[in-house]
Amino acid sequence: MEKPLQFKKNPAEATERTENSDAIASELSPENQGFFSRMSEKAKDIAKKTFEAVRKIPGVDNLVYKLQLNYNDFWAGKYEKSAAVERGKMGTFDLQAGALDSAKSEIESAITSLRDQKLPGVDSLELKLKVIDAQKDELLRKKENSKSKSENRGEKGKEYASKRDQIADKLVSGYDQKLAPMEEKLKILQNLKNQADLLRVAAEVKHRSNLSKLQGLENKKLQIEKAYALAGMSERQIRRDQVIKTLNETLEASREKIQSEKERLEKRQAKINEKIAKVEDKARPYREKREIFAKVKDKRPGVSPGGRGQASAGRESAPAKDKASPEEMEAEKPMISELITLWNDEQRKYGVYPGSPEFIEQNPFLRTIDLRGNQRLSFADFKTILESYYNFKKVPLDKFKQAAAEIEEQIKIEEEAKEAREKGKQI
Repeated sequence: MEKPLQFKKNPAEATERTENSDAIASELSPENQGFFSRMSEKAKDIAKKTFEAVRKIPGVDNLVYKLQLNYNDFWAGKYEKSAAVERGKMGTFDLQAGALDSAKSEIESAITSLRDQKLPGVDSLELKLKVIDAQKDELLRKKENSKSKSENRGEKGKEYASKRDQIADKLVSGYDQKLAPMEEKLKILQNLKNQADLLRVAAEVKHRSNLSKLQGLENKKLQIEKAYALAGMSERQIRRDQVIKTLNETLEASREKIQSEKERLEKRQAKINEKIAKVEDKARPYREKREIFAKVKDKRPGVSPGGRGQASAGRESAPAKDKASPEEMEAEKPMISELITLWNDEQRKYGVYPGSPEFIEQNPFLRTIDLRGNQRLSFADFKTILESYYNFKKVPLDKFKQAAAEIEEQIKIEEEAKEAREKGKQI
């Protein structure tokens, strides 16, 4: 009788079957892994097909991982508590053994005393010693048993905790991948927001300066109108006067320009903020879930760092003096080009030179903030613009704060010296 033909198994198929089996086994608990390994190849193939079919369902991967995480977390905690109970028993056994040692010592002392006095009862006490020794042996046996259980359950708990942590890492990694494009988009939008903040701050400073100039122009117009009125011109004639008309048109156009620029920057900023809010809303659920699974491995409560309040130093009120006109106040302010030079000179004390991130290159800086070098600013306004500029350029602010404090102190000393000179002149 001819034997049926025997076909050799394809090595590639055998390798693939082994890899698939290993993949399934890795998802099972330690108890079920043993059961799976004893299954026939046909049963393993069925399990593999079922496993692959289930995994193709959208969202099942995360669901399976979450169930596995909860399962392993439960058993990790269960075995840790059980190990802690056994460790507690070991402590109790030690206390009981100590009490037996004390009792044995007392009985041995009594036996010695009875023998010295040749009194009866020694045999009875010696029997009691044997009972104590037997009890202590039993306690030692129980302690060793608890120690073995504690170590065994502790190791099992570690196995489940390790499996739980691996699953948590998979889930966190999955959420990181989903968040990556959103975080990149937020990074770009935040950079645009910083730029918009910088332009808004620079524009506010420029607008304050321009409004101050317009107030001076308004005052001049009022002086001219007053002079015309004293010269006998009627209100109608004054309104129709070409000089007054030109001044009114200039004032109106300048104020409209300031308002228009303000609205344009506000709209731009609002649009960026709206885009950031939408991406943040989309990213928030993923961040919250990622945080939950990240905390699974470390359940210690977080400690939020406390902030230190900064005491504000009061300044004595300066004596009253004649109020300067807007033109005079504006003329007293340094030009922005002068402030840049002053700033860079101060920064050199902290090792900042051309090429350093903190060093201000005048032309690129002025282009970025959309101001001219002859624009006059107070140092306070310049400092506000500079801080926004550094935030936009992602430059650390430690040296900025030191240099700003030094310049502010220098300005304060100069102002006090100027006031002292003015007082001297008055006297």
